[in-house]
Amino acid sequence: ADMEANGSPAAAGAWGTRSIHCFHKVRQVGQGTYGKVYEGRDRDSGAIVALKKIKFNKGKRKGGVPSQTLREIRILRKYRHDN
Repeated sequence: ADMEANGSPAAAGAWGTRSIHCFHKVRQVGQGTYGKVYEGRDRDSGAIVALKKIKFNKGKRKGGVPSQTLREIRILRKYRHDN
């Protein structure tokens, strides 16, 4: 997706890479084996978002992002919810 200079998607609903600095972390709402989930707020639009900080064991893992993390991202990208 095309990105604006501030890291925001150029078109509403566009997927792309955004800096964590585009969001304000409000509070932690969950924790699991692979990381922590936070309630966040988009600094530009004010929209409430979920942010997930993923744990990486650099010494134990080779080859990049774990497959279960990629699977989760693929599933979550399919869904839109008003909450």
